[in-house]
Amino acid sequence: MSSLRNKTSKALAWDLVGNYGGQATSFIISIFLARLLSPEDFGLVGMSMVFIAILRVFADMGFASALVQNRDNSSLTYSSIFFLNIFIGLLFTVILFLAAPLIGDFYDNGTVTRLVKLLSIVFFINSFNIVQGTILRKRLDFKRISIILLTSQVIAGIVAVMSAYQGLGVYALVIQQILIGLINVIFLWKVADWRPRMEFSWQEVKKLTGFSTYVFSGQFINQIFKQLDTLAVGKFFSPATLGYFSRAESINSLISKNSVSTFNRVFFPVLSSIQDDNEKFERVFLKVLELVAVSAIFLSGAFYLIGEELIITLFGQKWKPSVVIFQILVIKGFAYPISALVVNAFFAKGKSKANFHYGNIRRLLNLIPLVIAYFYGFDYFLYALVTISILGWILNAYFVQVSIGIRFWLQVKSVLLHLAVVVFLIGTLSFLLPQGFSYLWSGLSLLLFTFYFWVYLKVTNSIVLIEIEFYKNKLWRKFAK
Repeated sequence: MSSLRNKTSKALAWDLVGNYGGQATSFIISIFLARLLSPEDFGLVGMSMVFIAILRVFADMGFASALVQNRDNSSLTYSSIFFLNIFIGLLFTVILFLAAPLIGDFYDNGTVTRLVKLLSIVFFINSFNIVQGTILRKRLDFKRISIILLTSQVIAGIVAVMSAYQGLGVYALVIQQILIGLINVIFLWKVADWRPRMEFSWQEVKKLTGFSTYVFSGQFINQIFKQLDTLAVGKFFSPATLGYFSRAESINSLISKNSVSTFNRVFFPVLSSIQDDNEKFERVFLKVLELVAVSAIFLSGAFYLIGEELIITLFGQKWKPSVVIFQILVIKGFAYPISALVVNAFFAKGKSKANFHYGNIRRLLNLIPLVIAYFYGFDYFLYALVTISILGWILNAYFVQVSIGIRFWLQVKSVLLHLAVVVFLIGTLSFLLPQGFSYLWSGLSLLLFTFYFWVYLKVTNSIVLIEIEFYKNKLWRKFAK
């Protein structure tokens, strides 16, 4: 247990460095790009990236997760998956390039056609790094992964800003997307000690298909439903509206997905390693759930309070319509990281089939906001997104009880309590303090919110504070040597 914890803590620390460093870099770059480019530019790229994001799942066909979950991978296994990924990447680059005019016609926008043709190369580029990245993940070598991701963000971001400054407009965003994939490939091949051999075996591929088929199917269908939001906004409304929505959603993703995704990335291989010990699995799962829930709920509340000042200060007055969108979307920010942890629990247990079937139920609910967008407009579409997201989290907890055996109430009780406290704090602060654009009052709101939430964690003796103390002492001992 001690060895596992030490390996996990090192992986967690390095992934935190890479994740937070990369996201900070990406966020800073986005500030410059948002001031140099228009909301319509971001909307056009968002419209183009919908189909790329959906088809990107084909890049690994679920084999990346299968390789992590499987304990007995040989060089033949890795080589077989590698060459299969290359073939799939090339195939979908060609398909998307040829389909670009149809996508442009769907949006009735010729610029989208040109953007899709350029972005199609991303499939072929990314197919070269899947196995190398998976091997490093399986070894919990998040140090190298983090350094590579951070480097690619910095270089691609700087080039994109220079391109935007030179007047390339929307194509600066295209250059950024392509460069990120290309730089990742170059550095992963440089640091990974594995090289493909000229060998291929369908038998090795078939060994992983039992797991990967349901992983791939679930990821593919999930991406379709995930991108339907962007697809609907781009189709029913204007590119500028999609730009505002994408800006708000990107900040929300920074909070809800990327800020706590470290826990999910690190603990998937950890949970996989203890999949046969049900008692230990439940204990670790609930511990991680508490860490993820507290982090996500606190961040959602904090950014709700400072949303207006944050967006206008960083991106400028032209992005003001994103403020209200962001404050609505951030309400559902806690649900995604918890749901992602649940999915990892299913995968770690080898229950990808169960996750696929349960996921289909959740995905059907995601059709409701699209219908509402068509009939009732953009505002009600946003409210529906929040409602469905929270309902999906509740369903996930029930599915975990049915399939894995971790009781429903153990999963939801602390989350509901954290939510109630945050809602109470925000409501009280909004009532007592003046509203509107003000650095003074938003800063005071954030300070009071943080203090009283910390008091709440202290009074309840939250495991989050215990873990913070553990890592603080460990870091102190390391520097004291």
